[in-house]
Amino acid sequence: MGDDSRPRRILADLSSALRRDPKIDEFDFIYCPEPVVNRSPVVLENHKLGLQTWSIKLLFNFVYKNLLKNTAAVKDLKSLHEFSCTVLLLNPDCYTVWNLRKELVTKRYIKADDDLKLATLIQTKHPKSPETFIQRRWLLQQLFPSSTSTSSSKRTQPSHHHHSTAQQANGNSFHNQHHSNGTPAHPAGSASHPADAFELTERHRQVVDREMDACRAAADRYPSNYNAWSHRIWVLKEITRLDTGVLLKELESTKSWVKQHISDHSGFNYRYFLIKSLSCHHPHEDVLRMIHEELVFTSNLIENFPGHEAIWYHRRSILTLGRECLQRGCCRVSYTTPHTLDYVKRIESPNGVEMCEDISDTEPLVQGEKEWLLLKDFSSASSFPGPKTSTSSSSAKMDPVDHAEYAAYERSISCAEENIGDALALLLHKEDLFMELLYKKCFKVDRPQLQRCIDSHKKWLCHVQF
Repeated sequence: MGDDSRPRRILADLSSALRRDPKIDEFDFIYCPEPVVNRSPVVLENHKLGLQTWSIKLLFNFVYKNLLKNTAAVKDLKSLHEFSCTVLLLNPDCYTVWNLRKELVTKRYIKADDDLKLATLIQTKHPKSPETFIQRRWLLQQLFPSSTSTSSSKRTQPSHHHHSTAQQANGNSFHNQHHSNGTPAHPAGSASHPADAFELTERHRQVVDREMDACRAAADRYPSNYNAWSHRIWVLKEITRLDTGVLLKELESTKSWVKQHISDHSGFNYRYFLIKSLSCHHPHEDVLRMIHEELVFTSNLIENFPGHEAIWYHRRSILTLGRECLQRGCCRVSYTTPHTLDYVKRIESPNGVEMCEDISDTEPLVQGEKEWLLLKDFSSASSFPGPKTSTSSSSAKMDPVDHAEYAAYERSISCAEENIGDALALLLHKEDLFMELLYKKCFKVDRPQLQRCIDSHKKWLCHVQF
């Protein structure tokens, strides 16, 4: 047909560009409302592929119409490959076309690795596309059929109705991980993932690293990218089976990411998932140390970015996890002994201040309680807002009692090397002190916003009875 000549030429140019440069790493639309005479709308330069906007509607209508017309009895797999690839570059949320790609993979016309590369290219333009992440999961199951669980394999068989169900299942899994106090759905060593029947090979590690990079790039391009972080968790659970080495590597690598995206709740939720997963099968003392380090990490973030609620919410999750670990008796710490509990009870009695002089400073937690009691009157007398400072035009200086407060809090952090259980218990106990010191130190920030965050955190502390 004469009307089809132009979209056919555009399709041929686009397919040729994809074949000519297998290292294409980015795709986007180039704003150009009117066609330029004798010039193709397809632009390929430095491994970057672009398509001028005037041709999008014309090309999509032509390709999609012909794709659906010939789907029932497709014999030309090459045309099916080109048509489906073009449609997905323009609109990746078409699950029918993704299912056609599944048929090409099962017929071995294309490799699963190649389709993963296409998905990565698509996500440079459409980083939040849920159907693309669902396709990635299906492709990974083809690469590692023995790694993924039987239920997951059944859930992601090629069908036109598969995507919505799989998306809901994976989405609910992510939601439950971060909005409940339950344990991960598949902790290492559980019946779903027998640790003694699985070994993480070099091939696994290469693919996992590639998936982590793809998810990281998608999260960079779209803030709070739920689908990217959900896929990242799925890879850890189904492909690595919550391998300790991979979890620790992810915990370290995401630290710099959340520093650069301090308002992204999803990134902090992912760190909580990592620590929660590690707590299920890691040595107890190491778990407490990880929680302690995360609290110190969030303290530093809040001091630098005090008005960002995402950090405060993450801190609450870690505080709750720390309390749960201590209450479960994850390690033998002095605060759980009747001897120490008796000291604490006596310290908080009406004559506690006087008897503090008779308490041995060798008891780390008791010494911390002693410091807390001596500072208690000051903390309760200090009103929010309004730090007590000796101010000058350029800076504010702490009063001597502020230095004592700060020293007490610093000791609760530095004593981690001596007894991590006591150190964590002290941090949990001194949360009010942390907020008081924070308000005094952050005198150059937006005070109303900081005040709202502190008030909200104090209400939460009262609610959970820390």
